Amino acid sequence: MRRQIPTARAKRVKSAIPLTTEDGVSGLITDISTAGILFELPEKKEPGSVISFSIELKTPGGPLKLIGEGEVVRVEEEDGKFRIAAKSIVHSSKT
Repeated sequence: MRRQIPTARAKRVKSAIPLTTEDGVSGLITDISTAGILFELPEKKEPGSVISFSIELKTPGGPLKLIGEGEVVRVEEEDGKFRIAAKSIVHSSKT
């Protein structure tokens, strides 16, 4: 299932969820909402670029893989890591 996400200000939730980009780079989501995510990666992504990623959540019914795509809106470097803010474009799930 794919759907467009409204861009209205959404409530943010602090998190520590591992993610993997489409090119196999591992990172960590530190803040998530229905409008976007803030995550850390060991490499820089350019503002305006589109990034595809996946996360896997453990659920009582078994693992749930979420696949998302976002537009990079901000990048900050800190301690050799890049904090990247991306607004959601689409997302889907697989069980």
